[in-house]
Amino acid sequence: VNIAPPDTLGCNNPTVTLDGSASEPEDEIDFTWTNLAVDTLGMDSTLTVDVPGIYILTVSQTVADFTCATRDTVEVFSS
Repeated sequence: VNIAPPDTLGCNNPTVTLDGSASEPEDEIDFTWTNLAVDTLGMDSTLTVDVPGIYILTVSQTVADFTCATRDTVEVFSS
């Protein structure tokens, strides 16, 4: 899992995009963005957020009926 460092939320930047698209191989994996409450927030490689906090990206791949998953977290700050 590879999440690019996000910008900081602020008056001039009311939303930031979390980007996990560098995770490999993008065309063969599934993306799930959640928060700490495990609410699903998105199913794409990127997620636009407007609230500071910790976000979790889980990347999974199914091969021959076996699913492997890994995850990483990123924290969004506000100024």
